[in-house]
Amino acid sequence: MLKDIATLPKGFWLISVMAILENISSQAYRPLVPQLAVKQGMSGAAIGTLFALAGIVPVIMALPIGASINRLGIKRVLALGAIARGTASLVLVFAPSFVLMLISLTISSGSLLLVEVGQQAYIASLGKGRDLERNFGWFTFVMGIGMVVGPLFSGIISDVFGFKWAFLMAGLVSFVALAAIGLLDEPSKGETRTASVMQDLMRACGPLIAKAGILSAVLLVVFLYFGLGAWEIYLPALLAERKFTSTQIGFVVSSFTFATMVARPLLSAGTDLMGRQRLAVVGLGLGAVSLAAVPAMNAVPVLVLAAVGCGIGRGILPLISLVTISDQTTREDRSIALSLRMMAIRFESMIHPMVYGAMAGLAGTGATFTLAGALMATSAAWFYVSKTARVGLRRLEVADE
Repeated sequence: MLKDIATLPKGFWLISVMAILENISSQAYRPLVPQLAVKQGMSGAAIGTLFALAGIVPVIMALPIGASINRLGIKRVLALGAIARGTASLVLVFAPSFVLMLISLTISSGSLLLVEVGQQAYIASLGKGRDLERNFGWFTFVMGIGMVVGPLFSGIISDVFGFKWAFLMAGLVSFVALAAIGLLDEPSKGETRTASVMQDLMRACGPLIAKAGILSAVLLVVFLYFGLGAWEIYLPALLAERKFTSTQIGFVVSSFTFATMVARPLLSAGTDLMGRQRLAVVGLGLGAVSLAAVPAMNAVPVLVLAAVGCGIGRGILPLISLVTISDQTTREDRSIALSLRMMAIRFESMIHPMVYGAMAGLAGTGATFTLAGALMATSAAWFYVSKTARVGLRRLEVADE
């Protein structure tokens, strides 16, 4: 497996440096927002509403951004994302309020859309089939360095210097990533051009959605992220209610991210062993058990175990989705297919905060994890019995031209 590293191209390493910096910034930022909301006296329902409202713009913009990549180029899309990501953090350096947090989260959500679609399109341009699994696996592994560092980075800074300094540093790191973006070579663009972005979408979307592979790939990440939404939003809030320090919360979040990172390079081996469909079922099952157990956990070591269980699924399942889409589409349609996937993720990110927010308001924060575990277990069962998933998640290589 380590021999694969020597064959990775220069562009892979430049996009990886950019991804490390962007993930330090975003992962430093994300755990701070729920903690800041708790400090401001917001209820669980209010926190859920905050995250749901912030997801509206990315849902609307996902498909146009994907269709625009062939026209704008990947480098411009990545640069716009880095600038927006830094700006989102700097907004909360000023006096925080519900409105400012909403503005900041909205900008942050939009920036993640730009950065993620751009990164995925760039990596997808470097290979197909098993090579694609290798490239995505190692890319997300290297990218995970930033995801591990980010929560600890912000936790330590906020404990020592306060929230303002943590948001400031998170923003500045994103601007540094522009240097790596500037050194990237622009991949060749798709050759299919119509008169407008809207015509590109009308031409491609219907046939893409009809493919079993695209449908299965999209449903997989929607089910996964809906379940893990309870972890992302309410774990920091739950632990803050139980008087854990920001550093302890950051350590648990980083443990989740570390497990995510370590699992990613194992994608090809796991697919060789059991196939993409069964690997998806295993990942969803681990997440279900781990989430359901969180309300009974009151110590850092057992929370770390739950973090690892959730992190394994979080590491591998999105990659199964990405490589399935990437090796079943041509260059011209790939960015649109990836944006369909991203639009579904962003739409889901609007729904789960409202569902979990209502649950938190009715039964307490801990109940959100019980609900999440039950939903993820149901998803695992569907992928186990579904013919669509069995057919759609096969490893398939197609020409890129």
